[in-house]
Amino acid sequence: MNVLSLFNKSKNEIALRQDVDEILDRMDALTIGNDEQFQETGTFLKGIKGKEKEVKEYFEPERAKKYSEYKAVTDQIGTFTDPLGKAEKIVKRKIGDYRTAQEQKRREEEQKRLAELKVQEEDRLLDEAETNGDESILDDEIMLARPTLETEIPKMAGISFTEVWHFAIVDVKVIPRDYMIPDERKIRDVVKALKDKANIPGIRVYSDQQVGARSA
Repeated sequence: MNVLSLFNKSKNEIALRQDVDEILDRMDALTIGNDEQFQETGTFLKGIKGKEKEVKEYFEPERAKKYSEYKAVTDQIGTFTDPLGKAEKIVKRKIGDYRTAQEQKRREEEQKRLAELKVQEEDRLLDEAETNGDESILDDEIMLARPTLETEIPKMAGISFTEVWHFAIVDVKVIPRDYMIPDERKIRDVVKALKDKANIPGIRVYSDQQVGARSA
């Protein structure tokens, strides 16, 4: 088969598939060792772009029809699911807010209980120092295990909870370097503007050849 004949307009889907398969089969045989082969390969590349355009044009009517039908059904489904989705978010937020408030209360109770235990331990050590006549034990730091209190929230069948931690940046100037990422967009803009003249510490500037093609 003449290579260029692959890029003639196919008569039907079967012929189109055969042309595409044949193009793929011929890829390994393409070599560029001289200017003539370089030009032939460029012609082949433009033919591929043309065949790709042909494929899209061939299937576009069917794609448009099916997409139109799909979108109509999807839009109809959305008239039901969108309000339900909003309701779900509201309910989830209310449940989550209640859980968060209860968890905060639990932590406050733990902190309060820890403070009480610390006072009790200080009193015990003071009594012991007075009894033994040795106040050196009062110099040691008091180490107590944080008491663990259960959150008294009723269980709900089919409903699960996952504690998700978030963060907010309050002062970017004091964030350690390990938590920073390079501003790649800014670097790219400098490299595109200055090309091989760009001089950014820690950055290697290089180029390659990107090939563009229009259909034949």
